[in-house]
Amino acid sequence: MLGAGGVVVSLQGVWSQGHDQHVVCYLGSWAVYRPGNGKFNIEDIDPRLCTTLVYAFTGMDENSFAMKSLDPDYDITKSKLKCRP
Repeated sequence: MLGAGGVVVSLQGVWSQGHDQHVVCYLGSWAVYRPGNGKFNIEDIDPRLCTTLVYAFTGMDENSFAMKSLDPDYDITKSKLKCRP
């Protein structure tokens, strides 16, 4: 069983004080596989522009119901996103 989910990361600590704006940035896990100028990596995100990052999509382990990566080679190995138990 795979579930479609997302990861939301708050970047509030990076956002400079004095701003009351809330800027949500969305990154689809498939963006890295787009050809040409459509390709977008996690390194392309400027954390100074986003207060919240939504990363889609994740899966769900069918036994433990824990969130898991659908593309561990990219998510963990290449982009260095951290896994938490």
